[in-house]
Amino acid sequence: MSAASISSDLLCELTRLYESDATQFLHIPQQQMTSAFVREAIAELRNEGYLEEEMRGVVRLTARGYKLLTGRAGRKRNPANDSGAIGRTPAWA
Repeated sequence: MSAASISSDLLCELTRLYESDATQFLHIPQQQMTSAFVREAIAELRNEGYLEEEMRGVVRLTARGYKLLTGRAGRKRNPANDSGAIGRTPAWA
């Protein structure tokens, strides 16, 4: 598990959440926040302006972050794969 894979999975989850309700925060379990990889990924994303942190472990995607993510070249969504993480645990969880 690397910070890059955690960032990627976290951003995917935050994007799905933002699309359903842009004001909702994602609560990352306390036991996951003990991981240096998770803390590093959140700090990098926060410093880049992709997400905001209400308090430690409570984050949401910013409007700027959403625009940057959805405007990236090569990022295409596959509606068939948007069923969520059923049967798969994200790297950050």
